[in-house]
Amino acid sequence: MKLGQVCPDGVVIDINWDAFGVGMSLFIPAINLVRLNKQMQTIANSKGFTIKGFDRIENKKLGMRFWRIV
Repeated sequence: MKLGQVCPDGVVIDINWDAFGVGMSLFIPAINLVRLNKQMQTIANSKGFTIKGFDRIENKKLGMRFWRIV
């Protein structure tokens, strides 16, 4: 797994961190939300980003929505 990718449930998900601007959000479907949040926070911290994630069900899919904040 490369830096910038998450893999909370065994499926690698590429995230375009360069396009993830302040005020933007993204939803990542996953079952293991604790692992997803930890992976996202680790990557964000390494890039100097601050993100906030919330557990959500969107379109009948469990996952987390992350916002990049100032």
